[in-house]
This record gives sequence, C-alpha cells and structure tokens, in this order.
Amino acid sequence: MASILKPKSLLSRLSGSNASAPTNPTTSSNSATTGSTASPHESNSSTNTAASSPTLNNLAAINNAAPMNNAAPHAILDGVRQQARAILEQCQQECEAIRETTKQQAIDEGQAIIDQLARQQAEQIAEERITQVLSRVDTLCEGLEQATEEWLRNWQHETVSLAIKIAEKLLVRQIESDPTILLTWIEDMVKLVQGQRRMIIKLSSHDAMQLSGVLSELIERLSPGVEFQVIEDASFSSGSVVLETPETTLDRSLKTQLERLQQELA
Repeated sequence: MASILKPKSLLSRLSGSNASAPTNPTTSSNSATTGSTASPHESNSSTNTAASSPTLNNLAAINNAAPMNNAAPHAILDGVRQQARAILEQCQQECEAIRETTKQQAIDEGQAIIDQLARQQAEQIAEERITQVLSRVDTLCEGLEQATEEWLRNWQHETVSLAIKIAEKLLVRQIESDPTILLTWIEDMVKLVQGQRRMIIKLSSHDAMQLSGVLSELIERLSPGVEFQVIEDASFSSGSVVLETPETTLDRSLKTQLERLQQELA
C-alpha cells in the first residue's frame, strides 16, 4: 500500500535502474559532443521501453482505482447514517405515540379517580343532608303531632264544655216545664238512704214551690214515718236538689251531674 500511495518514489527507482544499464561508448561520446540532444532512435527506444513496462501499467491501474476505493467507505457511511436516521425517526415516533398513549391513560385514570372521589363526596354530602333533613322532618312531625294533640284536647274540652252548657240550658227548660223530673231524682236518692229516720231536702225556691204538694206524698210512700224537711236555698238554680241525712249527703243537682259527665268525657 505504501508503494501505491507514493508513485513518485516508484518512478524514481524505475528511472535509476534505467540509468545504471550499460551504454554504447560511441553513443556516449556523441552525446557528450552534441550536448543534451538525444538521437531519434534513443528517444523512440525509451518511449517504447516505458510503454511496455508492466510496472507502469500496474501503477496506472492502481492510481485509477484509488478514487473508487476511497468512495466506497463514504457510500457505506451514508447508508449507515440513513439507516440510523430512519431508526431514530421511528424511535422518536414510537416514543411520541407511547407518550401520547401514556398521557391519555393518565388523563383517563385521573378523570376516573376524580369521578370516583366526586361520587363519594357527593354521596357523603347527600347522606349528611338527608340525615339533617330527616332530623328536621322528625322534629317538625313531633312538634306537629304535639300541636295536633294539644289542639284536639283543647277542641275536645271546648266542645264538651259547649255541649254541657247547651245540655244544661235544655234540661233547665225541660225541668221548668216538667217538675216531675226532679221527683224522679229525689225518689232515687230516698231509695239509697232508706232506713234513715231524718232527711233534709234542699231545693231552689222555684222548684220547692212547684213540688211542695207532691213531695210530701212521695216521702210518705217511700219511707213512712220518716222525719223530713224541705229547705229552699237561694243559691240553688233550677234543677238543683240535695238530700242530707245524719250519715250522708247526696247531690243530684243538674249542674253536678253535668260536671261529672264533663270530667268523664275529658
């Protein structure tokens, strides 16, 4: 390879070998006489010798092939560079695709986590609000129930009171028109205290005046020989009647009966 890359040294060695070959004395003398002018025959002989030398032919072939051998590595390097560039571009594309896929997966997973957390938070808030609302509803229902019960009690009491008042007025009118109703009440009380030797019957002035005649007959019929006394009480209203004995007191007044009825209804 050293002889190929240095053709000048090879030519020098070839020139030296030609100079050392034996020459004709006559030719040398003629050459010296005529100076540096060579004969036509010697010039043609040198030219033919150079053209027919195999070493010169090889040298020319090597010099012509050297540029082609120098171009091959560049072509290989260019091919390697192109392949490397293609591989790099493919890797970049794949990396970009992986990056986008990973990014999208991360976004989807993050969105799913956010949605799950949002649902959990919403459910927790909803449960808390439902609990609060239910508690308020229970409180309102309890208050409404208590208010309703209180209203019903008041309404019942007022209704019973109104009914008792209406009944009292109606019965008073009925007793005033028919005093025998009081006789029935007195008869019931006398039967309860039979055997007593002394009785006191208290009536209103109006009722005592209406029952003065029939009351004595009733007592004699129910308890013959009993001592009784009728007393007019100015504080009594019509329909009031009280029977007293040394041992007991019976109140059959209309007002007392209506009060007991009102207590039972209440």
